Amino acid sequence: MPDAMHPTRKARGGDRGRPVAVPRGFRGAGSLHNLPLELSGFVGREKELAEVGRLLEEARLLTLTGPGGCGKTRLALEAARGLVEGFEDGVWLVELAPLSDPSLVPQAVASVVGAREQPRRSLTETLSGHLRSRELLLILDNCEHLIGACAALAEGLLRSCPGLRVLATSRESLGIIGEVAWPVPSLTLPDLRRLPEVESLPRYEAARLFVERTVAVKPSFALTEHNAAAVARGHGRPAREPPAVPVARSSVGDGLG
Repeated sequence: MPDAMHPTRKARGGDRGRPVAVPRGFRGAGSLHNLPLELSGFVGREKELAEVGRLLEEARLLTLTGPGGCGKTRLALEAARGLVEGFEDGVWLVELAPLSDPSLVPQAVASVVGAREQPRRSLTETLSGHLRSRELLLILDNCEHLIGACAALAEGLLRSCPGLRVLATSRESLGIIGEVAWPVPSLTLPDLRRLPEVESLPRYEAARLFVERTVAVKPSFALTEHNAAAVARGHGRPAREPPAVPVARSSVGDGLG
C-alpha cells in the first residue's frame, strides 16, 4: 500500500507515544495479521484483486457484496494478504458469522485487536481510543445478519480513527456515508453453446477452479475431450457460487473420471 494511503505515518515518525499492545497474530518480515492459512490455492481473480486494492486506496470503507457463496470472503482475504505490509499496525480479521447478538460486534472486534474494556466507557469508545493513533486494516466478514451493528461501529470508528480502513463482506451494503459497495463478479465461464477447445478451457477461472478442486479429491483426474463438456456444465448453474470440493467429489463419480 503506498504511503499516500497513510498520511499520518511520516508525520508521526518514531514518536508514537504510548506502547502498542499487540494482539495475538502472526508476525514475520515486518508484518502483523491474523489471516488464516489457506489449504487450497487461489485461482484467477487477478482483475478483482487489483480493483479491491485500488478501491481501498480511495475509500476508507469498502464492502464486497454479493450472494452467499460467490467468493466474497476468499477474495477479501486474498486481497488483504497483499496489503499487510502497507499497514503499520497490521491487518485484522473479525469473523462475524458465528454471532447472533448484534451487541457482541464491538466485543468481537475488541478481542481481535487487543482492546480491553475500561470502566465508565462504552466498548465502542474504548475501541476508538485504542485505534485512534494506529494504522490498520480491519476486515469485518459476513456482516449481513448484523448490518445495523456493523454499520454503527464502522461509522463510529472511521470518524474517530484516521489511520483505520475497513474491508467488509456482506450480502448487502452497510449503507453509511463514505462507503464504497462493490459487487463481487462471477468467475469467468465458457459459453456452453460454443465450448472452446479442451486445451483452452483452463483459461476460464471457473473451469480451472473446478479442475483444481477435482484433482484434490481424485489426483488421477485429467481434463479431456470426454469430460470437457461436463466440466463446463458444472459451472453453468444459475447460482454464482464457486464449486466446492463436495461438488467436485460428486462430479468425479458422474462421468468426469
